[in-house]
Amino acid sequence: MSDETTDELIRAAYGVVSKPQRLIDLLQTLQDDRVANDANIEPLAQHFDRVTELIDEIDPNIGDNFADFDPTAMGEEPSGEDSEEALAPAQLCLSSDGRISHFDDQLFSSADIAVGRYLPEWMTDIDDAGFRDLSAAMRAGPIPEAMLIRLRLYEDDEAGQLFGIASTSDAAEDISLRAIRLRWQEQSGALFAKVLRLTDTEKQLARYIVDGLSIRQFAEARQRSIGTARNQLKGLLRKLSLSSQIELVTLYAGFHASMAAIVKEGQSVAGGGEGCVLDLPDGNILPYELHGDPNGCPVLYFHATADGAYLTPSQLAAAKDSNLRIIAPWLPYYAGSRVSGYGLTAIDEYLDRVETLLDDLGVEKCPIITVRVAAPYGFRAVQRNPDRFAALVTAGAVVPARDQSDFSHLAIGYRAPMRLARAAPAFVKLYFAATAAMVRKGQGGKFFRSLYGGSPSDLATLDEPEVVENLKRSLQRTFEDGYESTFQQTLLSASDWSHFCKGIGVPVRMISGQEDGLGPPEKVQSLCEQFGFEMIGPLENVGSLAMHQVPELVFDTVSRWATKG
Repeated sequence: MSDETTDELIRAAYGVVSKPQRLIDLLQTLQDDRVANDANIEPLAQHFDRVTELIDEIDPNIGDNFADFDPTAMGEEPSGEDSEEALAPAQLCLSSDGRISHFDDQLFSSADIAVGRYLPEWMTDIDDAGFRDLSAAMRAGPIPEAMLIRLRLYEDDEAGQLFGIASTSDAAEDISLRAIRLRWQEQSGALFAKVLRLTDTEKQLARYIVDGLSIRQFAEARQRSIGTARNQLKGLLRKLSLSSQIELVTLYAGFHASMAAIVKEGQSVAGGGEGCVLDLPDGNILPYELHGDPNGCPVLYFHATADGAYLTPSQLAAAKDSNLRIIAPWLPYYAGSRVSGYGLTAIDEYLDRVETLLDDLGVEKCPIITVRVAAPYGFRAVQRNPDRFAALVTAGAVVPARDQSDFSHLAIGYRAPMRLARAAPAFVKLYFAATAAMVRKGQGGKFFRSLYGGSPSDLATLDEPEVVENLKRSLQRTFEDGYESTFQQTLLSASDWSHFCKGIGVPVRMISGQEDGLGPPEKVQSLCEQFGFEMIGPLENVGSLAMHQVPELVFDTVSRWATKG
């Protein structure tokens, strides 16, 4: 590699510090075989380490707040097709002088609304304060942050429609308005306030914001000054680690969607999972989650990198329908746990702890579910102790990496980290530091497209509110202690663990999606044929996120080996 290429790589790496979304461009460069080899990459390790340190210095709370997490947001530098796909089309656009430059005639059917005209008074008088704020912001220049306003859709519309407002890069359209179809619901609202420990005043304020009402209306209703109401809003946003009203609406919307299934079943929030910690004899800990029916048949669950040991409401419902009790220990280096090594060397020590956990819970025998990159843990567990583990079901799985060519099928977001995991561990930590920065700042769209862009089903799954909330919660735990957990998962995925597949004496069933880019069906089929496993699939409209897409199939499959005894 020439000095010029080396300098270019170093500049690209340091460019990630100021704009973490540039990580994707760096990944593109590192796909070149002439660049990504041991001899060329090793000298760059010190620079990768320094970039990681700088990212942490700029944002030392990188693992503390993922309120802005959005797997579809494309970040600050959208272009081409990405910019068109990042957001749904705006229903209303205004030019800098306040005239209508575009509107959705299916939503706004009144003859008073037309391109080139100002918004009619009847449209804005439902939220006079919001419209005054919008007008003032437009006179001042580009709107610095997202705003909310409620507008009437037609003259006799008593409720109005809540819209999110943002500046646009289109020269002909200065601001865009997109409908937020949301209302505060009593049952989910009560749960929202309880979980987040809101006072009665904070709960009512949150309700006003979600319903699209103004701070002035809140103040008038409670007979308080507008200044007092604004201070109460600042306190509420600070308490929830949010920076704007629209983030509060987004948080409630995600919570409402995630709780809908549980509320429908009449369960409490606590029924969705139970976080626990096992204190080990050597002074270490094994954190774990318990899900499903406490009296159900036990199943051991090894989680994926981003999902963590949590389950969504849909997954919880599927587990309940199959009468299962899900025991989900956090993998090594997650949630404060540590082991003495990395990669394959960490597996047996971790599994020893898992068996201690099962002893503590009184579980003599159970089957195992693994999700995506957790597959090596499951295969090794059933191989070394078939008397303890009755069967293995994989929901999308990595396959053993026997040489560099085994990475050629992977999407770019997986390919470069796995290729470089052995030669340049420092790059893998940089990769996840930048990833954490991107998703925390609401710029995770490019990253998730680099992982799942080849699967329409996976992209659709990432847009589901309950999945977004689950990922947001899990990412908090994933990065709270640094990047060791994700580094371990990448190093493991880049390893040849095919020897864990030999001599297994219990049933193994591998659920495979037709769109799975992490474990393509042909590679899963080859593994099954070589070692005598059974493949279920390839399933249509299923990708790498099979655990979210077909949870009923996963839990139903494993339930035949799950017993209460």
